[in-house]
Amino acid sequence: MEVVGSVASIIQLISVTTKVVNYCVQVADAPRKVDELGREASMMVQLLYQVKNATARRQVDNSAPLARGQPSGPDDLVRDLEASMVNLAQQFEKLRPRDFKSRIRFTLIEKDIEKTVERASRMNGFLNSWLTLDIKQTTEAIGDGVKVLNNRAEEEIMNGKINRIVEHYAPVSFSEKHRNVLQQRQDGTGRWFLDSGEFRGWLESAGGTLLCSGAPGAGKTVMASIIIEHLREKARGNEKNGLAYLYCDYRQRQDQKAWALLGNLWSQLFRGRGPSTTEVDEVLGEVLARPDSTPTRSHIINRIRDEITNGNMERVYVVIDALDECSDENERNLFVDSLHSLQPLVNVLITSRTTHLDNEGFNSVQLVRFTPSTEDMSSYIGSRIRESKKLAGYTDRRRELEEEIQRTVIERANGMFLLCRMHLDSLSRAITLRDVKRQLERIPQGENILKDTYDFAMERIRDQGIHIESFALQVIRWICFARRPLKLAELLCALAVSPGDIELDEDAISEESDIVNYCAGLVVVEGESRTVRFVHYTTQEYFNMLRDTDEFVHSHRDIALTCITFLGLDKLLVSKDSHIAQIWPSQEEAPFFAYAAVNFGYHYGQEKKVSVSQDTESLRIIMDSLLEFLECPEHIERAGKAILLNIHGRLSSLFRDTNTTRKLPMKAMATHVAAFYDVICNDSDPCLSGVSLEWLVKYTEQVKDPKELWFGNPLHWACLDDSVESMEVLLNSPHIKLDVHLSSLSPLGWPPSVVSVAYGSLGTLKALLNYGIDIYQPSQNEWRPTLLQEAITYAHAVKGPDKTALINAIMEKDTDGRLLLERDVYMATALISAVRTADFGVFECVMEHYQNVQWPLGRKEQAIFFSDRERCTALHLAVADSSLSFKNADRSSTSGPLRILEALLDCPHANGFLQKRDSKGDTPFEAAIRWNHIQAVDTILEKHDRHQFDHFYPTQVLSGLNLAEMTRYCTMRNRPGNTEFLLRKLASLHLHNVPGSKGNSALHHAAASGNVDAVDILLGQEGININSQNQFGHTALHLATDSNLADICESLLEAGADINIKGYDGLTPAALAVKKRLSEAAAAIAYHSPASFADLEADDTIWVQQQPWGHIVLHKSDDPSKPATDPKHWPKDEEDIIKAALYLQRKLTRRKPGAESSSQRSHSTAHIVSRILDQAEYWVRSTSIRVDLDETGELRRWGEPQTPYITSRAITGRSSQPVRRVAFEITSHDQGYCSNPERGESWTWFTADVHRRENSNSNSNLAKQVAGLQDQGNANREIYLLNNRGANWEWFTHKLSWSLTDTAGANAERGSWIAALAPGDRIVVVPHARFPGWENWVRRVKIDVFTTCLRRHDDYASGAF
Repeated sequence: MEVVGSVASIIQLISVTTKVVNYCVQVADAPRKVDELGREASMMVQLLYQVKNATARRQVDNSAPLARGQPSGPDDLVRDLEASMVNLAQQFEKLRPRDFKSRIRFTLIEKDIEKTVERASRMNGFLNSWLTLDIKQTTEAIGDGVKVLNNRAEEEIMNGKINRIVEHYAPVSFSEKHRNVLQQRQDGTGRWFLDSGEFRGWLESAGGTLLCSGAPGAGKTVMASIIIEHLREKARGNEKNGLAYLYCDYRQRQDQKAWALLGNLWSQLFRGRGPSTTEVDEVLGEVLARPDSTPTRSHIINRIRDEITNGNMERVYVVIDALDECSDENERNLFVDSLHSLQPLVNVLITSRTTHLDNEGFNSVQLVRFTPSTEDMSSYIGSRIRESKKLAGYTDRRRELEEEIQRTVIERANGMFLLCRMHLDSLSRAITLRDVKRQLERIPQGENILKDTYDFAMERIRDQGIHIESFALQVIRWICFARRPLKLAELLCALAVSPGDIELDEDAISEESDIVNYCAGLVVVEGESRTVRFVHYTTQEYFNMLRDTDEFVHSHRDIALTCITFLGLDKLLVSKDSHIAQIWPSQEEAPFFAYAAVNFGYHYGQEKKVSVSQDTESLRIIMDSLLEFLECPEHIERAGKAILLNIHGRLSSLFRDTNTTRKLPMKAMATHVAAFYDVICNDSDPCLSGVSLEWLVKYTEQVKDPKELWFGNPLHWACLDDSVESMEVLLNSPHIKLDVHLSSLSPLGWPPSVVSVAYGSLGTLKALLNYGIDIYQPSQNEWRPTLLQEAITYAHAVKGPDKTALINAIMEKDTDGRLLLERDVYMATALISAVRTADFGVFECVMEHYQNVQWPLGRKEQAIFFSDRERCTALHLAVADSSLSFKNADRSSTSGPLRILEALLDCPHANGFLQKRDSKGDTPFEAAIRWNHIQAVDTILEKHDRHQFDHFYPTQVLSGLNLAEMTRYCTMRNRPGNTEFLLRKLASLHLHNVPGSKGNSALHHAAASGNVDAVDILLGQEGININSQNQFGHTALHLATDSNLADICESLLEAGADINIKGYDGLTPAALAVKKRLSEAAAAIAYHSPASFADLEADDTIWVQQQPWGHIVLHKSDDPSKPATDPKHWPKDEEDIIKAALYLQRKLTRRKPGAESSSQRSHSTAHIVSRILDQAEYWVRSTSIRVDLDETGELRRWGEPQTPYITSRAITGRSSQPVRRVAFEITSHDQGYCSNPERGESWTWFTADVHRRENSNSNSNLAKQVAGLQDQGNANREIYLLNNRGANWEWFTHKLSWSLTDTAGANAERGSWIAALAPGDRIVVVPHARFPGWENWVRRVKIDVFTTCLRRHDDYASGAF
């Protein structure tokens, strides 16, 4: 062959390689070799496409000579590589791609992967060599391929960031649950509900609520999945519709907190919209700033509200399945109240067993009763019969049998799909046709049909023989009594262990089918998660009633014995070729070991409660195994490590960090593990109730070097799981002396008391407090908080309803209130820490202790008014909560930060709080306006109306608070909606005319900052004094001119600003513009009033002559009251462009008969018109400017949130691709010094991004199609702008201009970025700084966006339109 290979062979290689790439992409936490294979194969696919095209051209033109020196094709390499790829693809196929992420064990095919990677690398090298001989034809294509790979890498990084955000706000995902439930649906079922009037009415309602109830097992969950899929199809391709859903589950009640459920709803909307890089970085920055904190409910509610309103969504559907299975009534009520507060923004559909839920607060409530139709049940039964080969065979032989099964099962199922499923499971296990008929006759019926059906299932289990019965009962015990749901691999290993085993016998491990088949249909294995659970929550309820029967009373005994036996096994390795290895993702520990290590003590303690009054022999068997385990240091160290890695909370997250694990030893002693399991007793010898401390000291290994033990002494371990009895023994035993104040090593630095607090162990905390620990000793970590502050921070970790129990227990020992005065390293007190939690219950508890302490005279106020390092009081922090940046329309559902704020304003110390100033000089009222937290501002003003605070009005409002200056802060943040609210709220005070700092009014500040939106709002206020002068005699027009803000000048002049007012320096705005050579502002004034340029000096006249508008000034109109004609070439709006296009089209239209058809002439003329106007740059210009009024500018440091400095006006236009050019002008500098000035570059820079949150244009989908796949990737991607000059303190103005026609070389990315801009988008500029010490100072940023309503002339030429 004279080329790389035939087209057919290359296509075949591309096909199989693409399949392998897809497999590699699906793998989560892939081994290094799989990542390497994916990279090599991806690159090879790109190269092969180019070779295919070149090969096809050469094979068509057989006479085309080869390039000089071009090698012949490597047939052997192509064949070998193709064979390797096919082999790998086949092996991947065998590993069941549906469960690929969780099941794959790459060690089985490691050698094949290595061999394929080597061959792929050789092929890539050859292809590069072959292609580079024809650079002109291949460079662009290869560049596109590399760009695709780079985009894919950036997309992976972006997804990783979004996943981190979602993990923080939504610890539990419901996507897998949805997929599992949807698989149970039979095609065609559920249409009766989707076609019902109630559902259709709910779809079209504005914030309606549909409460759907039904009997247990009626198929509500499957129906919910059908509804979700229907809504998903409805929302697909429609940016106006949003969808979020939840599946509540009785087994996950610990995760079903109100904040977590709301966080899941927000996460789905956030991810579904496709946020920009800047948005992701901003939210991620908030998450990383407080990684251990729990998001507040009100904070998430406002995030949801912001997502809906700013996204311009018309309909957002929220589906919640099985809300009644959210067993914590308090959390459920909070969640329901939150949903109510979001209406009418969302339509809510809820399924539940009952309709007892409080629905009075919901909007447009409809009640629907789920009763499966006979057609649906018949369809389900028919499908199940066809799936069973045995039943299908019987019904083929006896046609009437299927009708009899249909009739009997439907009649006795009482409208419950659950019973249909269980009855069909029993029929499918019948051996003969006669058995099928007998089972059919025995199907229960009557009033207690659900209980009778479960009793019948238990009878079937017992009828299977003693061995199978024993196996099935073990499975049921594990599912019913385990502390958490078990994975399939964990349960199989647990069932394989017997007392006395010394290693895991793989021959004793059963199959998945045994668990499902032998349990009479009561047990199922979930899809991807492989979690073993009961078929329905009513199954759990049934077995809960049997807990005290002989079959189940000692279930904890059996589980505890299995756990301790497993911990004592010498060999825990699982063969790589075993079926367990295929379904267990972790290669570091054997299945079930982590569960056994963490939960043995719990099950042993539960069994002691039963066996103390009954049979004690079972405890003796467990104790013998426990003693043997404790005497083996290797087993102890292995179990201790598993405990620290899987106990959850702060410890597990710390130890799962590989960097931390390498630095910190995790060795454990027998005493440590025994304390964790709470098995240490007072007796001198081991007994049934536990192990004596004397025996542990005598017969087990003790600490030789304390530095070997990172996690403290036995007291620390006892606090992890609230082991109260062991704690009491350890504190009072003469056999061992432990330091009750010993801190674990850095970075935690926790003494035992803080471990109790962090893990909600109230019992061990009380034991330590009663022992007499020093409650005033701070933790030895970097924050050095007090014990009370730790209790406030971890209040949510308390086991039980009283989350303030830890705080109360500590304060009982602090009668003089000293802990309320102690501060951490950031000078925060207990009250400040309580406000930061945003939990009103915690705040109320702490505030109550402040009130109850008997303080010396004046000390109470001092304690309450303490401020942190930034001089922020509790009220400053209360108004700074981000959830208060939105107006709460429904005050009946207030909670969290707003309730804290109201409580502080209602307390006797509110007057004092309102007088305090932080390090910026702001009172809490000013701070609220600085942060744009309009809900906080509104609340303070309402409380003032009620309480009439001292020195607040008029002193603080008019002079002390300097309200005009505060308006400056909100206008500069590009939130005109907040400004308008403040002006409306304070209209009676005539805020817009109140002089503030240096005599500047609100209009002065808005004009000088460049915020056109705020200027327009202020000019619309009745009675606005547009010509008010500050202490320098300057009007708002003077300040706008001084900042060279042409748009602001035009707005002020059109509103009637006096052009002839002179400042105290004797200069009018026009004279000021000329003296400072401010061309843009001077042009705006010249077009409006050329006569204002009077008495120019000689050098001023020369400068004016050089300006494009100079002739207007120098040849003034005879009528000075008549504005000059504006000769600017920029069209005012799109109508001007359309007029110009129509005029050109008429001029260019040729009417020669027969020359060309009308359609051809129209197409050709449109192309020429578009080209002429684009060449003339006849585009609409939209300018957005922000100027910092402080001459030092705004500072951005490393580690601060990456928030935009400026957000442009929304892009407008009729076209789907309206933007032709974007120009940036940035005035900035860095800190002015660095350790290596010669490096030249600065670690400070700027990026641009796009906020697509106001895109209401119906053509937005078309824009994405036109932009193409590559452009869609750039549309939401942050793009680099420029770096500051390195180590240079001087202000420097950087100017950039990007065009749509930038399509070549390094500029191609910019052109693609502009092409993806659509109507409604806003461009943002974000300052960055990296590494400590680097600072990015910004003083002025300007964004010019040039748009047109015409299509690109290239599109006409290519026929794209």
